[in-house]
Amino acid sequence: MQVGPSYTSAALPGLLQEHNSPPLLAVSTPLAVEAWKKALSYHPDRAYARYICNSLRYGFRVGFQHGAPHPEVVSEYLRKKMERGRILGPFPDTSDLPPLHINRFGVIPKGNNTGKFRLITDLSFPTGSSVNDGIDPDLCSMAYTTVDEVAAQAALLGKGGLLAQIDIESAYRLIPVHPQDRILQAMNRSMWTRCCPHILIDTLCWISELAELLATIVNLLLSYEGK
Repeated sequence: MQVGPSYTSAALPGLLQEHNSPPLLAVSTPLAVEAWKKALSYHPDRAYARYICNSLRYGFRVGFQHGAPHPEVVSEYLRKKMERGRILGPFPDTSDLPPLHINRFGVIPKGNNTGKFRLITDLSFPTGSSVNDGIDPDLCSMAYTTVDEVAAQAALLGKGGLLAQIDIESAYRLIPVHPQDRILQAMNRSMWTRCCPHILIDTLCWISELAELLATIVNLLLSYEGK
């Protein structure tokens, strides 16, 4: 069994140390710590025995990791997005701001790109009262182009036909959101996004529609050039 940290008053969280209030620091348990200490005095794993006794005396830590993972990545990401005008805030005075729907956010590794991350604003949380729960899925259903459809198009073009695939950088962030709906995309009380986050269910539909329009424009231009 993994042995947890040995707790003393010096290891208590800084907030409790700062207040140093007896009610906050008090530990309540009907277990007799001295009796446990005596009973474990001959336990072969001394580190484990100390861990149990100290945890009974000062309280067991629950293992919560304070703060979001990769805080330096989050800070740098937010800084860049604010410079590009994709995030509003932070506002020094939030007293006159409208009611906001605040969403949790964080970063996840970006595919196979080592060291690169993607910021995710979770508009599907909490379940039942999230932003996405308030959007009718029938208004934003879509389906990706299948391999069979690509193969059929290639067969239609015949020998010498050209196929291309493009990847648009930060495609989601290129889609602006109406100002009246930005209050649904708050990341905290003084900061929210002004473009589409990855996890808004409408976003894929909007990008798909723009991509189809772009393909139509390209086809029209090619048809015009061929005349």
